Amino acid sequence: MNRSTPLSAVLLLSLLLPGGVTAQDTAARVTRLVPSTDRLTVTVGARTPFSVHAVDASGTEVAADLRVTGPRGAVRVDPGFVEGLSQGEYQIVATL
Repeated sequence: MNRSTPLSAVLLLSLLLPGGVTAQDTAARVTRLVPSTDRLTVTVGARTPFSVHAVDASGTEVAADLRVTGPRGAVRVDPGFVEGLSQGEYQIVATL
């Protein structure tokens, strides 16, 4: 495998709210998740800046716990970055 071969990551964002969430909860104010980009190319072994933010109906960022993951062994998602581990096209999933 050529270690400089780029891989692609297609982002799949889903807004999943746990059952029993009330209007007072911060999570209930979140209306969508906004990625820093909707498509990115990462070279195997390299790190590329990437983030996801939760926003409310007015577009204001809301502090919320997000889980951002990718396929194990394909990409590593760290706060603020995605690292390419294997060549291919993969989805990064963000959930609330």
